[in-house]
Amino acid sequence: MLIKRLFSKYEVDIFNRRPIYALSRYASLVSIIALLIVYGFQSIAFPSFLLTPFGLLIQFLTLMVALAMFLIPLVDINRAMRSAKEQLLTEMGKDLKEVQKRVHLSVARKNLKNISDLKTAVNVLREEMDLVQRISAWPWQAETLRNLFVPLLIPIFVYLVQRFLSGMLGLQ
Repeated sequence: MLIKRLFSKYEVDIFNRRPIYALSRYASLVSIIALLIVYGFQSIAFPSFLLTPFGLLIQFLTLMVALAMFLIPLVDINRAMRSAKEQLLTEMGKDLKEVQKRVHLSVARKNLKNISDLKTAVNVLREEMDLVQRISAWPWQAETLRNLFVPLLIPIFVYLVQRFLSGMLGLQ
């Protein structure tokens, strides 16, 4: 897969996710284009085919393939982002543990003149850890998912409206 190859050359930086977002936009666009081609071709070439049982099966399979084209490459990206996030949190945890040891050592020795500096260091490390923990490891922004799922839901919505209207007008 092209996205996997592109991503394998990129070092994960959870603080700069712009390249990752670009890859997820690429994956969603490929899925949307595939959907448009399939639905456009089916609508133009075989309009009555869409509402047959086999046509519905083809539509369902098309939706599943489009979702797979979007999700499968991005799951690997998610795995790499989670790994980078965990590595960063582990490093911060080691630093926090070291600073807390210094705090306890200072208290035990009754050397309290540098306690305020150590307290500041502990607070900074905790804030950093909270910041990193809040960062999403999913390689997309919310609008990327919305841009993918809206076209996926349109055929379902159209089908349901057609069924409702044909039932209301007695055209079944």
